Amino acid sequence: MNVRTIDHVNLRIPTSGIENAVAFYGDRLDFGIERLDAYRDGNGSFFNVRLAPAHVIHLWPTGAFESPTGTNYNHVAVVVDSDIVSIKEALAAASAPVANESQAPLGTTGRAPAVYVDDPFGYRVELKAAVEYGTEASEPPRDALLRPNASRSTSTRIESRVHRVVRLPMAE
Repeated sequence: MNVRTIDHVNLRIPTSGIENAVAFYGDRLDFGIERLDAYRDGNGSFFNVRLAPAHVIHLWPTGAFESPTGTNYNHVAVVVDSDIVSIKEALAAASAPVANESQAPLGTTGRAPAVYVDDPFGYRVELKAAVEYGTEASEPPRDALLRPNASRSTSTRIESRVHRVVRLPMAE
């Protein structure tokens, strides 16, 4: 099975927490909120937090909500197209306190500085600075070049599937 990308993450929230969710994800983190009217009109079981064109978090209100714990949830990580200083400035301006900071956590795109914020329901969100390729520390992990679910001894390198982000200067 060749997975192309993660489509969505589904998080349960308390039914009384919808406005807090909109304030945190929409107002503080500046992510798009979608399908909220459809949810409120009874035309769906959840609403969306739009992270990127092909990625959402479904927020599923439930009366049986239980806060996440360190044994059943850790965090959702997103790469932000910004440097860590700008990310922290934006969070400070939005009164979204940083719960933790890491200098270079490893992710699928390599290593880059990150900060962590907690949503009103106890879910932690990692906001990782965009990886600038070109240094050994920022290279994607070697496993990213291997066919998914294949053993290392028989893996086929599929470097043609790994694309590096190249930033080009914009014409003025």
